[in-house]
Amino acid sequence: MLSNLELTKVAPPASGCTIPPASSSFLTTDATVYLYFSAVVTTSDNLSNDWLAPNGDVIPGITWSAVAGNLCFPGSQFNIGNLPSAHLGAWQARIYDNGKQINSVSFTVTQPVIVPVIVSLSQTSVVAGSGALTLTVTGSGFASGASVLWNGSAIPTTFMSATELLATVSSKLISLPATVSVTVSSGGQTSAGATIIITPLVTLSRIGLLAQVAAGGGWDTATYLTNSTAASITAELSFHADSGSALVLPLIATQQGKSQTVSTSALIATILPNTTLAVDTGSLSVTAQGWADVLSSGPLTGFAVFRYAPQGLISGPGVTTPWEGTVPLQTLLTASSVIVPFDNTGAFATGIALGNLNGSAVNFSAAFFDDNGNSLGTQTISLPGSGHTAFIVSSQFAFTANTKGLMKIIGPSGLMAVGLRASPYGTLTAVPVPVQ
Repeated sequence: MLSNLELTKVAPPASGCTIPPASSSFLTTDATVYLYFSAVVTTSDNLSNDWLAPNGDVIPGITWSAVAGNLCFPGSQFNIGNLPSAHLGAWQARIYDNGKQINSVSFTVTQPVIVPVIVSLSQTSVVAGSGALTLTVTGSGFASGASVLWNGSAIPTTFMSATELLATVSSKLISLPATVSVTVSSGGQTSAGATIIITPLVTLSRIGLLAQVAAGGGWDTATYLTNSTAASITAELSFHADSGSALVLPLIATQQGKSQTVSTSALIATILPNTTLAVDTGSLSVTAQGWADVLSSGPLTGFAVFRYAPQGLISGPGVTTPWEGTVPLQTLLTASSVIVPFDNTGAFATGIALGNLNGSAVNFSAAFFDDNGNSLGTQTISLPGSGHTAFIVSSQFAFTANTKGLMKIIGPSGLMAVGLRASPYGTLTAVPVPVQ
C-alpha cells in the first residue's frame, strides 16, 4: 500500500521519512523536482516511476527492488532547469508496481515571470524638431519580440539581445517640447519608465515659483498652469529638493482630458491656447518635499493645491476627502523679505515653507512678535544654495506655541515663501505672505 506521495523542491533526507514541505507548483529556476513516498511492500514488489510531460513525452525515472516491510523511497528526482517550451505546464509523476501503475501525483512547471528593466537610454534629452533618431535601450529581461513604448505606445523596435533594444523614434514624436516616458514591454510585462526630455527651441524664462511641493505620507500637490492666450506656450515645471538637488517625482500631467504619467524632476509641456495644464504628484511611500520653478515661453497664470489625508484620522474631512489648501503662483521673483502671520492657539497650527533661489547657501534672519507687537526673539534660518525647508512654526520655534503673532524673515534677494494654517476642523487655509 502506497502513502505519503509527495513532491518537494528540496532534496529529501538520505534516510528516514521526514521531508521538506510538499509542493505542486514549480518554476524552472527551482532546478529539480524530488519525488518522495512510503509503501508497505513484499519481496515480490518491484516499484518504479516515470515522469509524464504535458505534450505526452514520458521520461523514465528509477526502479526500486525492495525487501519486505514498511519502507521509505526518497529516491527519484527530475531536472526541470532547462525544459523546452513544449514541456512547460501540467506534469504527472507516476508510480508502478511490476509495470502496473498504482498511483500518481500532479504538478505544474512554469517559467518565472521576467520583468524587463531599463538601465539606460542612449539619449535622455533631444531638441524639439531635430528629426528622427535611433534610441538604444540598455537593460535586462528583454525577450525576442520586446517593444519599446513611447508614452505607452509601441514604436518600431529591433531586438538585439536580452540586454539591448534599438528603437526608431520618428520626427513627429519629437516635434514639440515634452517630457516622455520610455518603457519596455516584454513577455507580457512592462518595465518601469525612463525619461526623455524634448527641450524647446525657444528660450524659456522664469515666470513663477511654488515655495512648497509635497508628495507621499498623506500629502499630494496639484499644480495648475493656465494659458489664456491664442497661441501655444511651452512651459517647464522643475522640482528641487531641500538640499537644492533635483527632486524626481512621479507626475500625472493632464491637458484637455488626456493624461501622461512620468517620473522626472523637470516636466516640459506645450500648453495649448485657452487651456489649463494640471500636474499632480503621484503616490510615494514616504514624504518627499521641495519647491518648484516655473519657466515659460509666454505668459501663464497658476496656483497650487495642497491636499493632506492625516494619518490615523478616524472621522472627519480627512477620511473621504483630504484637507485642502490653495496658494497662488509666486510671481515676485526678487523678494528679500517676507511677513508670515501665525496662529498657534488652541488646535490651530501654522506651517511655512521657505526657498532660496541663490546658488549658494544663505542665512536668513527671522524675527518673531506676538499680536501685541512684543518681540518674542530672533532666530537664524540657514538654507543651502537652491535649498528649501518647511516646518510647523510652533514645532520649529517652541516660544511661538499657544500664541498669535507674525514672523519677519529678512535676507538677500531670492527668498520665496508660502504659509498654510491647519485648523481643528479639517481644513488647510493659505496664509497671506507679503513679500518685498
